[in-house]
Amino acid sequence: NKKVLILDLDNTLWGGEVGDLGTKGIVLGKETSEGESFINFQEYIKDLHRTGVILCVCSKNDPIIAKEVFKNHIDMKIKLRDISCFVANFKDKVSNITYIKKFLNIDYDSIVFIDDSKMECEWVKKKLPDVTTINLLGDPSGFAKKIDRLGLFLKGPQTKEDKKRINSYRA
Repeated sequence: NKKVLILDLDNTLWGGEVGDLGTKGIVLGKETSEGESFINFQEYIKDLHRTGVILCVCSKNDPIIAKEVFKNHIDMKIKLRDISCFVANFKDKVSNITYIKKFLNIDYDSIVFIDDSKMECEWVKKKLPDVTTINLLGDPSGFAKKIDRLGLFLKGPQTKEDKKRINSYRA
């Protein structure tokens, strides 16, 4: 079973690119079916986190702008306190995933990386073959099902050990 879920942001946790659209311009909310699908996907991720999955961010974004969504968007379900390692910059994803791996002191085969970019996913698969890489492209209403079907994460109630592990990584 996988221990870490590394999340891209733009067009993965919300629709659109926050650097271009700003916090208020992204697609996230019950006003549209697409925005509601992103909310449902975030709730799925939040449920994984409650079962002990460690959440991280790996995004090509300005970190201040990216964190602004977590802090101030009313419909954001995942909060900064849920993220154990937040990496937003303009370096390549392979370097950033390697940094997260070292930061958490885990093996590559414990990591699942999700991104909407086919090019980014192919690059990660080529350079870090032990990382399970999932390309989430298209309709966000199917994102959770796509991940769930792979059976990568144990489901069940969070144990005391899960809470301790998450808190130690967060610290």
